[in-house]
Amino acid sequence: MAQPLDPRDSIAPGIKEWEEFRASLAAALLHAWLLSEFDQVSPGYFRELEGRFDDGFANAEIMVRDDPTYDGDVPVQWLKGGVTFFDKAFADELYDLLFPHHDAEGDYRFMAGGLAVVALQGAFEAFAKSQNIDLSGGATTAVRKHILKTTGRDLDAATADLMADCEATRHLFAHNRGIIDEAYIRRVPNCRRLVQDRREVDFDTVAEFARALRRAAVLIRNSKSQRTS
Repeated sequence: MAQPLDPRDSIAPGIKEWEEFRASLAAALLHAWLLSEFDQVSPGYFRELEGRFDDGFANAEIMVRDDPTYDGDVPVQWLKGGVTFFDKAFADELYDLLFPHHDAEGDYRFMAGGLAVVALQGAFEAFAKSQNIDLSGGATTAVRKHILKTTGRDLDAATADLMADCEATRHLFAHNRGIIDEAYIRRVPNCRRLVQDRREVDFDTVAEFARALRRAAVLIRNSKSQRTS
């Protein structure tokens, strides 16, 4: 008996991109969900994790000193034993992304939540581009124009506001280490946050963004189906 095909393996126009978007959405939500619950069961983990990175950098320096032919890979130990080696450039990049503010207890938690938003927005933009939407003027504006043009109605205000916030939050974590700047305040409707504040992200934030992006993606998908039917 033939096994059913994974819809992400389909070559039918629109199906593959839609299924990849849904999978990415679920992955980002799972990331935020696990982070939220893990923070409850092991609140001291993040400081300890940064310490294991610090030990790895120190051990790599010792190994290079003892053996000049050593390639400099950084050994980062696992909590329950075992080691993963990262090349030095990649280890530096990971450390900078996960602990950019040198505040171990809140740093990883803060950045990890923001990176879930980066993944969400990236998945949404990839789907929109696959539907031939030009995002060069900003994803939220471009998608709203596309939906208005193809359906005759604009997004509801709550969805549009959440999309704008998600896009602006993604920019903060991708380019400004999660710290609010003037561009964020301009882009987010009715923003009450201040420049130099952290843009804190929790599970509810990620879930709200995910629901808003999915609503917009459904409208994009349905409008294309109507045009091709």
